[in-house]
Amino acid sequence: MNMKTFFKILLLAAVVTSCDDVEPTIFHGDDPAEQTFLSFSSGTYSLPIERNATGTSTVTLTVSTISTVDRTYNIEVIAGSANPATYSVPTSVTILAGEYTATFNITGTDNNLVNENIKTFEIKVSEASITGESLGDVQSTVNVYEVCPLQAPFLGTYKVTSTSAIFNNVFPFGNGVNIELLEGSNPYERVFFGNAYAGYGSTQRIPINFQCDYLNLGANLNAQVGCGEEDGDGNPIYIWLEPADVGDRAPYNTNNEGSFTMNFIENARGACEAPSELNSATFVKQ
Repeated sequence: MNMKTFFKILLLAAVVTSCDDVEPTIFHGDDPAEQTFLSFSSGTYSLPIERNATGTSTVTLTVSTISTVDRTYNIEVIAGSANPATYSVPTSVTILAGEYTATFNITGTDNNLVNENIKTFEIKVSEASITGESLGDVQSTVNVYEVCPLQAPFLGTYKVTSTSAIFNNVFPFGNGVNIELLEGSNPYERVFFGNAYAGYGSTQRIPINFQCDYLNLGANLNAQVGCGEEDGDGNPIYIWLEPADVGDRAPYNTNNEGSFTMNFIENARGACEAPSELNSATFVKQ
């Protein structure tokens, strides 16, 4: 990528503010007359199902104002590539009076129908149960895949380093920065918070999926950086990081949390007239 394009990235990074995951909701207080924002906590959830067994993932629904009565929202399932025999979703969720959030569990069963290939379906807050709320992300993708028990915690402080052949030493996930690896919405997901390109865009939630034989980026990630391009519908084109394909995923040792590497596709959607390439980030326990 030439330097002209590179400088356009730096210039526009300060004004691009898009993200595949939902930004944290700002609570506006306890005045029921205030405008209410409704949103899932993430645009992508993972449902890891243990080989020949089951799995569970917790979904959080958030409202920005308090209420003196319970609020019930119906949940719809939009079929995708995941077999409906492998998952179950509650039909509704209730945010109790005086509360800002409610959670519900999506459960999964192997049924000899789940493997290392990630398959998906979507969940959505039913429009019929929305009564004037302003909507955030009320439709989310659920990734279904097979996992094996982790033999080490894979939690705590890690130093992340990464190299990039196409972005002239602007390193995805930072270069030699320390992050705190936390458990995500299920026991096989780890998350940390940071900028996909250190110093540009804003902090966002970055998930990692641990599967039986390898690990992978847990969601399509908008790096919040672009070069002013637009698609045919006038929408801005941003740089995206996306999970590596099956043959390119990085193996890991489930007994050794000391270090691991995660592969991902950098610039997966071809922004800035630059190619899409396989890249990696290495995590070393501190």
